[in-house]
Amino acid sequence: MKNWKKTATLSALLLAASAATAIASGFDQPVSSPTPISAPADAAPILDPDVAGAYLRLVGPVEWVDLEGGFWAVGGTRLIGDPEEFKKYAGQEVVVEGTEFTGISFQMVPAINVISIRPAGEVEAMGPVQWDVTADAPLPREIRVNGASVSAELGAPVVVDGVLFVPLRAIVEAAGGELTWDGELHQVNVRLPDRTASFHIGQQEAEMYVDGVMYVTVNRIAMAQPVQIVNDRTMISADAISTVLGLQQVEAEEGVLSLVPASRLVLPAPELVGQEGRWVGRISRVEGSRILLEGPIMENGQPDMIWLTVTEETEITVDGGAGSMADLQVGAEVVAVIDGPVAESFPAQAKAGSILVLPAPRADIMTVTVKEIADGRILVEGEPMASGEPFMAWLAVDENTRITVGSAEGTLADLTAGTRIEVELTGPMLMSYPAQGGAASIRVLTAEEAQPPRD
Repeated sequence: MKNWKKTATLSALLLAASAATAIASGFDQPVSSPTPISAPADAAPILDPDVAGAYLRLVGPVEWVDLEGGFWAVGGTRLIGDPEEFKKYAGQEVVVEGTEFTGISFQMVPAINVISIRPAGEVEAMGPVQWDVTADAPLPREIRVNGASVSAELGAPVVVDGVLFVPLRAIVEAAGGELTWDGELHQVNVRLPDRTASFHIGQQEAEMYVDGVMYVTVNRIAMAQPVQIVNDRTMISADAISTVLGLQQVEAEEGVLSLVPASRLVLPAPELVGQEGRWVGRISRVEGSRILLEGPIMENGQPDMIWLTVTEETEITVDGGAGSMADLQVGAEVVAVIDGPVAESFPAQAKAGSILVLPAPRADIMTVTVKEIADGRILVEGEPMASGEPFMAWLAVDENTRITVGSAEGTLADLTAGTRIEVELTGPMLMSYPAQGGAASIRVLTAEEAQPPRD
């Protein structure tokens, strides 16, 4: 815990620690003349590793604070960077991203080393549920961008050492972008409608710059695996589809990787902007009328943690409506506004004025029939696939798999051949035939639930 800095951070910041997954995308070498797309020539790192802390994201108006010589700030947090650039946004609602300043400052206020700044805009209307593509995603039989199938002539996705790679050119061109190849640098340069990016063959980091965002440092994005050439096509790990190219996955039929441009999403609950004591984290414990909230990792390697007391005055919001203490479950992601002072301890302690429960991450659930049980695994059969063959998968069942029969706890012995079950997967499946994956939970369906629906 960083004493005064911790209190100041809790009272001024909306922290958002993001663990981005990488997406594999491949792309063949263009023959056009090289036109490198890179950072501005004067974009030099300003961050000293010794004074750069956790990743921060601020949302609020840019204001001038007349204190100890004066400085630009968002929500009371001093902006470190080019004052002339910050001045351009004076009075505007912005989104600022960067790293926490952990050095010594005579202003004695929390500060952020600014990586990027842009106008906040408005939260776009909710569309289809979207999520990042993961590096260990299954091998798709088809890739679509904005509903249109990606041409197989530009390369097919492959799995290398458990990581999905996709053809870069095919995805970029389907998304309305252009590419050039710099043979001297062994680098592919991408121009998309809202950003530029550069991929260097053999390197595990890409450069990416979103239009309209001011970058103080070179913006490098780590990927799950280095960029590779496979069958004369440039291939990138699937996580880069989301983290670099800005595309996200939406629901589609089995075996289809359907991509759409990701919305520039301002964090929820805009009514919280301008209020003090915001905190974003995951509930790790619930004890009576208080919750333990776990936030980003601090410099010492420990997670930032705080006990929040929930009272009758605490406003709890779930799915846009009123919630209760019962909605504050272990594992839930929440945005909390602290009411009053923060006790300096580890974990810290404070009272919650309001708590917004964020939507739970999407879970992969399927209804199937048990065909065989062998060596801690079950073979299940689902609906026929596009090929006409029935969907088949081996699912691992271990001590962490929760099995229920009705309202009672069950065991592996309850999973007999012919039993209809509802399975929640632990993550992506290896798309072999049969496919392979793990079961997080299994619910044995009742006779009524197991009956197919009538027309």
